[in-house]
Amino acid sequence: MEYTKWVNDKISAMRVYKPFAHFFREIHYHFYVRDNEWHIIANSENAKHSGDTIDGVMALIKKQGIVSLKTSTGDKQRQLSYDNGMFNFDDAELAEEFAIESIFADIKSEEVFVISEHIDFESSKTKVIKLRASNTLGDNPTITSEADDAWEGVPMKLKEEIISVISSLCLYTPLIESYLITIAINDSEFKLLDFETDVLGKKKESLDLKFKKGFAKVFYPDGFDPVLDLNTRVLPRFIKDLTSNKETDLKDKLWSYKYGYLSFRLAQYELTEETRQHVISDFEYKWLRHLNNKYRIWLEDKLTIRYILSDFKECLPEYYYTVALKEGKNRIVKLVDCPDGLGTSYEDIFKLVEEKKILALKPDEGTHGIGFFKFTYENQKYYLNDKEASKGEVILLLNDVRNQYVITEFIVMHPEIAAIYQGSVNTVRLTVFKKDGKKPQIGNGYMRFGTSKTGGVDNVSAGGVSADLDVESGYFYNPVMMQNRSKLIPTLHHPDTGAKMEGYLPNWEKVKDQILKIAEAIPELEYFGFDIAITPDGIKFPEINRYPDFPKINKLTPVTMDYLLHKLHHKKKKHGYMDAIGKRSIIKLPKR
Repeated sequence: MEYTKWVNDKISAMRVYKPFAHFFREIHYHFYVRDNEWHIIANSENAKHSGDTIDGVMALIKKQGIVSLKTSTGDKQRQLSYDNGMFNFDDAELAEEFAIESIFADIKSEEVFVISEHIDFESSKTKVIKLRASNTLGDNPTITSEADDAWEGVPMKLKEEIISVISSLCLYTPLIESYLITIAINDSEFKLLDFETDVLGKKKESLDLKFKKGFAKVFYPDGFDPVLDLNTRVLPRFIKDLTSNKETDLKDKLWSYKYGYLSFRLAQYELTEETRQHVISDFEYKWLRHLNNKYRIWLEDKLTIRYILSDFKECLPEYYYTVALKEGKNRIVKLVDCPDGLGTSYEDIFKLVEEKKILALKPDEGTHGIGFFKFTYENQKYYLNDKEASKGEVILLLNDVRNQYVITEFIVMHPEIAAIYQGSVNTVRLTVFKKDGKKPQIGNGYMRFGTSKTGGVDNVSAGGVSADLDVESGYFYNPVMMQNRSKLIPTLHHPDTGAKMEGYLPNWEKVKDQILKIAEAIPELEYFGFDIAITPDGIKFPEINRYPDFPKINKLTPVTMDYLLHKLHHKKKKHGYMDAIGKRSIIKLPKR
C-alpha cells in the first residue's frame, strides 16, 4: 500500500493530520464536479458560516479580503481578492458575476480545487524554507535543512518548536519514511505548506494491472472505452454463472444475460420485461463503479481510515502494529494505539497477545475476510484461528513478504450476538449513500454469521449464513446459506450451535445514529458499505467498503435501487448512452 496518498493531496493531508491542523494553511473550501455540477464542501468555521454554495464562497472571499485558489495536488496558486466592490482574480479586476465565471469556469474538470488562507510569499516578513524529515525506522525522526542558511534569522525558540512539531508528525504516521516539507515562517508563526514523500511498504505494480494499462493505451490512447473495459472484467462472471446455476433453465439464462443480469437475479428480483426497468443489472452495477470520487482511496486499506476518522476512533479497532515491506523484507512498525513500553520486535508482539489474550491479524489490503487470522494466547500456548501454532509459525506468517499484516484489537461482540456463534465476529453490512451528495441515509442491510467452515470471518460465500435485516427496527430474520453459488437453503438455526438466528439487534437506534454521523463526517464520499460489529458498549467496524458488492442473497431496497438508478442515469448521460431518465436499456455504444 502506498501511503503517499496521505500527503500528496491537500485534502487528504487535512484529514489524516487533523491533530496538526492548526500548523497547516487553513482550507476554507474544496470543490469538484459531481453529476455535472460543482459540489462544494465547506471546511473552515468561516466557510461553514457562509454556506456550501457558490454564493457562500463569494461571501467568504468578501469577508476574508484575500484567499488563494489551487488544485488539491498543485503548487501554483492564484490570488483572489475583494476590495471596493470589485474582485481581483490574479491581475484582472472583475465584477462579481465575471469573478464567479472565472473561478467556476470548467464544469468538466476532473480536478479538486481548494480555496485556502492566503500567504504573501512576496512579503519581506515571510521566509520560506525546506526541511527534510527522515524516519527510516518509523520511530527515529531526524530533521535536516535543504539549505545552509535555512534557519538564518529564525529565533531559536521557533526553530525548536518547528523541529518538535515535524518530529511528532513523523511519529504520528510512521509508515512515511521521509518528507520534504515546505514551511512559511512569518514573525513568530509558521505554516506547513507542501510535502514530498517516500514511503515504507511501496509495492510494485502487478503484471495484471500493467497489462490492462498497456491494453488501454494501445487500443484507446484517448481513454479506455468503459464498455469494452467492463467486458474484460464481467464476462468471466457470466460464464461461471452459466455453468454453475443448475436451478435456471437455459432460455431464462439467456434472457437475463441479454439485459446484463446474472441468472439468479431472476428469482431474487422476480424479473420480467416490466420489473427489470426498476432493477439495476449486474453489468450496469459493475459499469457504474466508482460512485465515489478520487478520495475512495481512503477506503482501500484499513489503516488510512483510522487516521481519516480519528474523531471516531472509539468505533474502530485499536491499531497496534503493522508489518511494512522495506528493501525486500518485512519490518515491524508501531502504530498509533500501541501500548507504551512495547518495542518493534516479534517478542513484543508475543508480549502484546499475552497481555490482550486475543488479537486480529489482517492483510492491510483486501476484502471478504481473506487472509484474516484470529491470534490468541491461552494456557501458555498460541493459536491461529483456534489451531495451535508455535512462535516460529507465527513469525513465518508475519515474515511472508506477500502479505503485510496489520495487528489490531480483536473485536468482542455483544453477548446476544456471540450467543448465536462466537467463532467469528458476526457483522452487519449496511449500505449508506447520499443522493444529494451531502445528507446520508441508510439504504439496506443484512446480518452475517460465521460458521466452522468460514474460520474467523463471516464470509457468506465461504459457508457463512446471511439473514435479512429490517433497517428501521433492527429485526433480522430469514437466515439462509448458499449452495453451489445459487441455491439458497433456509437455515433458521445455526448449523454449529443450534441457536435460532432471528431477533432484534441490540442498541439498534444508537447504531444507526452513529453510522450516519460517521458517513456525514466524510463529506467527500457518498457511497459506503459499512461492516459493523455491535459490541457491549457501542460499535466497531473492521472496514468500510468503497463499492460494496451487489448482494447475492439479500435484495437491495427500493430507496437504494432508486439511488443507483439515479447515478446510472447521470453516468449514461455523460457518456451518451441514453437521452432520458426512465428509458433504460442495456448499455450500447453511442452513435459516432
